Order: sequence, then structure tokens, then C-alpha cells
Amino acid sequence: MEKAKIVVIGAGPAGIATAVEIQEAGSPPPVVLEKAGHSCDTIVQFYRAGKRVDAVYQNVQELPQGKLSFTTQSKEDFLALMDDLVKKYRIDIRYGHECHKVL
Repeated sequence: MEKAKIVVIGAGPAGIATAVEIQEAGSPPPVVLEKAGHSCDTIVQFYRAGKRVDAVYQNVQELPQGKLSFTTQSKEDFLALMDDLVKKYRIDIRYGHECHKVL
């Protein structure tokens, strides 16, 4: 059985941002578990080509407090940004891994 000091569940935008923040803080790199075969599954599946990805949700704008922030981008540009971050930070994403319980 493999052991990891830090595990992030989900490789969506929040999971990727969390993995980046962990590394920027000087902690050991986390393992990210993602049940889909790719990151940002909700955006990949449910956003049509060219759809906007906004940092504002339901007219509520939060000020970014971490290393990552973005402005409104197209689906394609946002996914490219996420892919670039995964590569830059060498985020260890384990695709096809679903979490059923946390101990």
C-alpha cells in the first residue's frame, strides 16, 4: 500500500489550485485523486465550445487570496491554463481513482 502525506480529492480547478498552493507553501507535493480520465471534468463535459469560464459566480466576486487567479476565459483557454499548471508544478494526478472514504 502506498502512503502519501497529503492527498487532494478531485482534479478540478479547486483541486489543482490546492495542489499548487501546497507546493508554494513548501509542503511535500500532494497526490491528487481524480475519478475521471482527465482534469476539470465538469468543464470538459458540460461547457460547450467557447463558453466563458468566469471567476464570478452568481454575481458574487471574491478577491483571490492565493497564488492563482484568472479572469474570464473561454473553456479552451481555461483548460489550457489548468494543463499548464499541472505541467509546471508536476502535479501527480492519479486518474481513474475514486475516493469512497477518508480516514
